[in-house]
Amino acid sequence: MAALLLTVLVSLSPSMPDGEPTAVPPIRGLMLLGGEFHHYEANSAILAEALAPRGIQVDRIRIDHPPDGRPLAEAATLPSRPQLLESREELHQYDLIIAYTQEMYLELNEAQQQGVLQFVASGRGWVGIHCAADTWKECDEYITMVGGKFESHPPFSEYLVQRVQGAHPVLDGIDDFKVQDEFYHLADTSLADKQLLLVGTSPGDGKTRPIAWTKNHGAGRVFYTILGHGPETFAHPRFQQLISQAAHWVVGREPKEEQNR
Repeated sequence: MAALLLTVLVSLSPSMPDGEPTAVPPIRGLMLLGGEFHHYEANSAILAEALAPRGIQVDRIRIDHPPDGRPLAEAATLPSRPQLLESREELHQYDLIIAYTQEMYLELNEAQQQGVLQFVASGRGWVGIHCAADTWKECDEYITMVGGKFESHPPFSEYLVQRVQGAHPVLDGIDDFKVQDEFYHLADTSLADKQLLLVGTSPGDGKTRPIAWTKNHGAGRVFYTILGHGPETFAHPRFQQLISQAAHWVVGREPKEEQNR
């Protein structure tokens, strides 16, 4: 009888035909792009390519409506589909939103803004890169979700990114590293509701300022970093690892060790 029971249990366990465990489906991410001052499409393409072998499938859409001749930084070629944000059926096909936007040319209506906020509050994930803190600065709920808003930045320069958190899944295997990037100075960055992960010394005022943190928004998890101005950062192995591990963390998954080494 014991042998029969064992046979039944084995036959019911999820497995591939060769007996290996069923593959975990990839994380589905929707990357929002748009605004001025950055090469959104070129930079996001670098990141999407780096995330794919780490188990994260990224769809990229613009949510801006730039006038003729704009953006100046980079011509827009991807379609603009902000209406997706107010479609719960379409939006909830994704596990997380990766936000790489800046507020110029964004003309989202309230339903589209609320679509993003409710998506996260319902238990989905949100990863904000760089100028995501320079988006919807008039929307208090959005700024509360992000954890801060853009004020200014000193000139583009090299600086050291330093860990301040001990053990955290987002920082697994990541030591201090240098980047060439803009160092965003942010307002409304109370530490009371967030877990600070990375800091750096601003080349502008010499103060130690936050570079990355995690927090919650409703039932959802949030990660934000000031990093991400140009290809120097998007091609940086540690930045790619940071975003990959953040994406896994916000959706409640543990990244495989071999995916991050």
